[in-house]
Amino acid sequence: MLYVKPINEITYDDIKNFIQKKIKENTFLDYKADFPRRLERTIAAMANTHGGVIIIGVKEDDGKPISNSEGIEYKRGLEERITQIILDKIYPPVFPEIQVCPPKNNKTFVIIRIAESDSTPHWINDKTDIYVRTGNLNRPEK
Repeated sequence: MLYVKPINEITYDDIKNFIQKKIKENTFLDYKADFPRRLERTIAAMANTHGGVIIIGVKEDDGKPISNSEGIEYKRGLEERITQIILDKIYPPVFPEIQVCPPKNNKTFVIIRIAESDSTPHWINDKTDIYVRTGNLNRPEK
């Protein structure tokens, strides 16, 4: 569902229902408990490989989502923050679909859906590093 439903229609409850399925992280799926420090690595790695979905606000244990994940604190500008990371840190830039779910109790989930890119490789760190996705890991490529 998260792979095909129009991104602007994905809701907080859709993510909660997805978490209950206990789908383990893999080449196409990555969970982040909070806004990650190196989000550009995962975005570039997925674009350089087969694409995928990143869900911010989901805690995981051994790659499986934890049922009581409630999301991250809702703040204005989350989508813009992701766009700025992409424009500042990924070359050439990647343009994923981004959805900040309408919040519940001031908590939200952020979904980033990245297509496999036809403009690979996408570099990060001032055009010095290329990452690819192998299983549930982002791996630097020589």
